[in-house]
Amino acid sequence: ASRPAAPPSATLDLRAEPARDEMLLRWVVTIPPGPRRPLAVRFRAPEGILLDGKCALRMTLSPVRRSGTIEVRGAGGNLPLSRIVLDGEITGRGVHVPFRESCDATSLRRFLMIGPFDNRGGRGMRTAFGPERERPGRKPHRGDGGGYVRWSVAGARPAAGTHTPADPALLDLREEIIRKEHVAGYTYTAIRAERAVRAVLVLETPCAVRAWVAGRLVARHDRPRAAPPRSFAVPVSFAAGWTPLLVKLGRKEYPAWRIRCRLEGTDGGPPPAGLTHGVGPAALRAYVIPVRRTPRR
Repeated sequence: ASRPAAPPSATLDLRAEPARDEMLLRWVVTIPPGPRRPLAVRFRAPEGILLDGKCALRMTLSPVRRSGTIEVRGAGGNLPLSRIVLDGEITGRGVHVPFRESCDATSLRRFLMIGPFDNRGGRGMRTAFGPERERPGRKPHRGDGGGYVRWSVAGARPAAGTHTPADPALLDLREEIIRKEHVAGYTYTAIRAERAVRAVLVLETPCAVRAWVAGRLVARHDRPRAAPPRSFAVPVSFAAGWTPLLVKLGRKEYPAWRIRCRLEGTDGGPPPAGLTHGVGPAALRAYVIPVRRTPRR
């Protein structure tokens, strides 16, 4: 006599979910047709990665999909910068499905922003405005038109008129700060390394751009371009502790006022383990005044 066919197993899909100021993983469990049955889903994270309290779930599923999210944090509440591998299992009567899923968390998603500043004629890219002379904080700076602007927390968000971006590190200053032309703005974040490592910082933007890592100018192009976005791949040595990243972006009537930032390994793969980023008090104290060779305003 032939053996009865084994019931098909449940499946799990896990992917990164871009969020404004956090890293989320969206999971989807799909169970095949059959009677209702209780299931348990358990996630395990690698060392140094913290999950919220929803990583052990019990549910009763019909033959439908059930979904949810998990918040992922690095040590100290900072956002991780690595390819995260989660493993675990789906268990229940007649069901045992081990899984090992990875998601890309190599993009920078937590930033401070400030602007706009005057960039008529492109002069703003050569001018050291207040954010290039003082640590980010509560103090306002004189911006475009004589008004005062302050640093504010911003993050990844979908571009106007689009859905969730493919790259979680899409920052749109035009949506975050102001819809205005011939202006410049700044973004700031800091990267924390558990030990001294080397990585590659990749910046993609169609804007005029200047970027400083620990006060050293590592990328510069003072003229925007319509398309495609210009890409800079900068080798960076991270000392143990915090390393500040200040980026200045300028636009005319075009192009979009956007930037994507991510880290890669020196071999083109994922960056070294133990990297996180944030904008908390320790990250602000790490700020280094950029070294400039152009006159101050």
